[in-house]
Amino acid sequence: MFGEGFLAVTAKDADEMQNLGRTAVKLARALGVGNAVLRREKSVMDHVDREDWEAVRKEWSAASEDLKAAMIEIKSESLSQLISVGGWLRGLEALSMLASHPYSDFAAELLRQPEMLAYFANVVGKTGNQPGEEPTLAAVRNSIARLQPLMGGREGTMPSESEVLKIRAISKQTVDLLCMQ
Repeated sequence: MFGEGFLAVTAKDADEMQNLGRTAVKLARALGVGNAVLRREKSVMDHVDREDWEAVRKEWSAASEDLKAAMIEIKSESLSQLISVGGWLRGLEALSMLASHPYSDFAAELLRQPEMLAYFANVVGKTGNQPGEEPTLAAVRNSIARLQPLMGGREGTMPSESEVLKIRAISKQTVDLLCMQ
């Protein structure tokens, strides 16, 4: 969701920012941390109304950090990390869609993200591999492992058209799984 927000800010899409703001508040309330996000959401919408997109980007980023901090405060660091992974995967899904319709070398190069893959592999690696582990976490770990050979190439290489489609399918499948939870 936060990844979608950054895409909406880049596109200066006020309607999408309104929708995402409402979704962020619903998510925060469902997690019991609504107050932490409500203040930022109002500020984001005020900046959207004024078409101050730089301020929107800054506030949206701060809202993401506030949500993470609130969840850590209520002892839900693993949930916070899972939401971060989900946001990155949603952004990856959107970028891979852009790169595949029609295939673009430039957009495909943006999908080469070995550092992000390593970071998120570490995040989900720390929170899992335990008996009775949450199946969703295991599925996310598996998805990241499947993405590594597609996106972790060396500098100057980019995913092929078929690899972009695989990245899109894996990220969409994983985002859909996370959204069902």
